[in-house]
Amino acid sequence: MVLGNVKVRNAIVNLGNKFIQSIKEDCGDNVTLNLPTVKGDNTIVIKGPEDDVKNVITQIQTMVDEVHKYVYDLKVNPKFHKYLIGINGVNVKKIRYLTNTRIIFPPETDSTNENITIVGKKENVYKAKAKFEVMITDIDNVIKEHVKINEKYHGTLVVNQKEYLHKSLR
Repeated sequence: MVLGNVKVRNAIVNLGNKFIQSIKEDCGDNVTLNLPTVKGDNTIVIKGPEDDVKNVITQIQTMVDEVHKYVYDLKVNPKFHKYLIGINGVNVKKIRYLTNTRIIFPPETDSTNENITIVGKKENVYKAKAKFEVMITDIDNVIKEHVKINEKYHGTLVVNQKEYLHKSLR
């Protein structure tokens, strides 16, 4: 696949591994992508099963269209990333769908990277940003408390766990 212009090429190359990771999340690991490494080269090499390659080309074309729009890096404490993504990506998929944006998280192995990249139309990017900020506030407001219980009551709690916990939560 040949990228249209230098601006698009640079944007995709600058996103680099985040871009490849995002595409692989959507299209599967059966595909390999090689981004251009030489200045002036606008060719992305895609290898894999035909249907997966077509899906990747569609994703890249969407990304190319989005690059002409707006890119925003939202700084979020990495400990919140898994909650923002949700189980099986349900939260991030919902925000992607509702705001028509591409959302790229750093790899799980990078526990220091705070940037969540949001790409799309400017107003949609800000909608996604606002949704994440609400989620972050909710997550940050969760209170964790520890209660010490005398050992002589441990057996009672274990045996009647549901009954006592239900009574105490009322």
